[in-house]
Amino acid sequence: MTVTGIHDLREALGYWARNTPDKIAFGFMPRGEDVTESLTFSELHAQAVGLASVIAQRIGPREPALLIYPTGLPFIVTIFACFLAGVIAVPAPQPQTDRARERTANIRAAAGAQVILTTEAIAQDKALRERLGSDCDWITTDLAVPTADFPAREWRPEDTALIQFTSGSTAIPRGVTISFGNLMANHAMIAQIFGADPSEPSVTWLPVFHDMGLIGTILYPLQAGRSTYIMPTFAFLQKPVRWVRAISRFRATGSGAPSFAYDLCARMVSDKDREGLDLSSWTTAFCGAEPVRVAALRRFADAFAGAGFCEDAFLPCYGLAEATLFVSGGPPRSGLRTVAFNGKRVVSCGKVLSPQIVRIIGPEGDVLPDGEQGEICVSGPHVSEGYWRDEVATAATFHARLADGTDGEFLKTGDLGFLQSGELFVTGRTKDIFIIRGVKHHGNDLDDTISSVSSDLVHGAGAVFVEEAETDGGDRIVAVHEVSRRSFANFDPDALARSVREAVTRVHGFTLDQVFFVREGRLPRTTSGKIQRHLCRAFARSDAAADEQTYP
Repeated sequence: MTVTGIHDLREALGYWARNTPDKIAFGFMPRGEDVTESLTFSELHAQAVGLASVIAQRIGPREPALLIYPTGLPFIVTIFACFLAGVIAVPAPQPQTDRARERTANIRAAAGAQVILTTEAIAQDKALRERLGSDCDWITTDLAVPTADFPAREWRPEDTALIQFTSGSTAIPRGVTISFGNLMANHAMIAQIFGADPSEPSVTWLPVFHDMGLIGTILYPLQAGRSTYIMPTFAFLQKPVRWVRAISRFRATGSGAPSFAYDLCARMVSDKDREGLDLSSWTTAFCGAEPVRVAALRRFADAFAGAGFCEDAFLPCYGLAEATLFVSGGPPRSGLRTVAFNGKRVVSCGKVLSPQIVRIIGPEGDVLPDGEQGEICVSGPHVSEGYWRDEVATAATFHARLADGTDGEFLKTGDLGFLQSGELFVTGRTKDIFIIRGVKHHGNDLDDTISSVSSDLVHGAGAVFVEEAETDGGDRIVAVHEVSRRSFANFDPDALARSVREAVTRVHGFTLDQVFFVREGRLPRTTSGKIQRHLCRAFARSDAAADEQTYP
């Protein structure tokens, strides 16, 4: 089902509040088990309108406001209140450490946000208030008293709805401006693969302050009038079975995550925990936000086949915040499709979704034919206008042109890949390439080789980097990888290090100078769970890793 006459999310919320007032829009499971709080569409609309009346008195139209919330319903009410008030929402996670508080302060400074929207509990964090500065205007939304009915401020499709700060797996995070027009264009693309049937519920634990979690599992389901059941990310990480239990319980048709989450479920959900699960309703198990690991997905499919999960439900996809979210995916129920490339199998990330244009570009800006690897470049109505208040980075990333001058400007994604019969295959990052002994190697390829050595290693949780040797100034090639919690106390590090070295030498033709093993969860990650390769070098040499085992 599609709804005509809806031009943005504000209209969608009003439509569903009028037509399905008592239907649950969002249910919240704070511990990943029981739904303790919920909002119907009419309740969400009423609360968002009330809060918008408060926000509009304190913030001018088209001004940014920093939203600091834990996962939960108050965040959802607040972001829709911002949309109604014509205020630019800048989502940020609740910071729990000094490092996280520093990042929040950096986001606030980059956004130029003078107003902080948050809860009373977070507003009492003295360390956070000190980091953000004394010139902030704090609005504690759980204490706000609505005024009279508030008419939504006027909007234009090109107006910025929100600023998404990128997770920073390869560089300093930047604020991507997302307009109301970008959102609607990308939602139309998502509907091509996910459909728009309001009767289909969804389940999510993805962080709500990143593109996949916010746009894919919060904003799009609301646009489609679906019920969505949410748990905090930590609830899933503590006990992965909670995710699949919720899918089974609510008969969810759509849910997804990066590859590591499927691997975590395959490894940590016991046979006993799988008893009684019914995953036959789960027809769209999307996978993105990091390289799609076919081996991890197939382990999940094998582990949960007895619970009714079908491998054809997997929907690998590709996207990025600079393109709002989705670029390619589907078609539905097509499963994992791989082709041979450079001596290995590469998984399809689906069909390129219309009406965008995707080109694979060579070093000189020339368009490459099917099957040839180059940088993925994207153009379309879902592509952001650029980075917030950063003209230099915007020009470098969003204004690329083809060598022949056709098709206008393109977004340079920084990702490598190739097209084949209209499907996109992603092979790595342009900035994730090592030149070792004169030969180029992709970091993802090295990680995959090491991950496959032993089941003691956490799949995809490692990094290879090159550093200068202290003695002769030459290059040293170092690998650091996580060992699973269940194996860390008992694995044979010397034997595992030998196996890792042998595998890298056999597959890639060079020898690792040093191998580090650390406990699962220790490597630096972005808030969306991606390994921060550029920080792994510093971590491996830091005091923080001193209690871990190191094997030369």
